[in-house]
Amino acid sequence: MPHTISGKTRSKRPDSRPNAKRRKKERTKKVEEADVSDLRATRIPKSEQKERTPGGVLKQKQLAPEAKRVKFLTKLLKQIEALRERKEQGEKLEEAQLRKIGRCDEVVAEIEALLDVDLGSSDEEESDQVER
Repeated sequence: MPHTISGKTRSKRPDSRPNAKRRKKERTKKVEEADVSDLRATRIPKSEQKERTPGGVLKQKQLAPEAKRVKFLTKLLKQIEALRERKEQGEKLEEAQLRKIGRCDEVVAEIEALLDVDLGSSDEEESDQVER
């Protein structure tokens, strides 16, 4: 602690309230002076209310197992298409990537089975147009 001329410690409070008894007296005096109308006002008017922002993270809805599988297979199909494009550009692919490209027909068939839709005909038409 630094030297002081008087030798007294300085309080950290700017208003330097000396003790708890005095603070308690001040508090009770404020309560006694308060009007009944002041005590009744417990609601905040809508004009003064702040907009409430919900906190926390919302949980995502759980997907059915079939929906999860379809989502996975469509993602896999996109990856296969990207690998095909890379192969057409002349890039060398690894053995695992080539096997993935080979699974394309299986993936399309499984998606068709899950969705009861015929996707194979549209893929064949697109491949015929590319070859021409």
